[in-house]
Amino acid sequence: AAAARQRRQKGNAAPEARRELLTFEMFEQLFQGHKTLRSLSVSTLYREAFSYIKGSREAMKTKEGYLSRDEYIALASKMSPLPAEMRGVAYDAFEDYLRKKRRHRLYDVCDVVFHLFTQVRQGEVRHSPLHRVIIDEVQDLTMAELAL
Repeated sequence: AAAARQRRQKGNAAPEARRELLTFEMFEQLFQGHKTLRSLSVSTLYREAFSYIKGSREAMKTKEGYLSRDEYIALASKMSPLPAEMRGVAYDAFEDYLRKKRRHRLYDVCDVVFHLFTQVRQGEVRHSPLHRVIIDEVQDLTMAELAL
């Protein structure tokens, strides 16, 4: 977010039109000093947001691209390693993240996946047929990315 502001100040970006892709480091900065960090680490918040709340196959089926609080809290314990009693705290932080992301004009990988998923679902994507897909480090992909 700070780098984007600097570029805008120097005139290297179109005013208010440019958005920046969120990295883990930026996510970490957004939560610096956040009250949630007393009970959950930044990496736990990141994992919950991008693997379950926004990065799950179920999230791709929603209108918003992420699970509601009730849907997230109701996930089976096998779906999310975070105990159910801590998920409300994680979701509060997620809602805070959404506000900060909007304010700083950021987008994340799950936003891109949801956009593509929506286009595919609506039949708006045209591409050459794929005969094979080879994926290295597949364990690093979210379930939503695999579904896409």
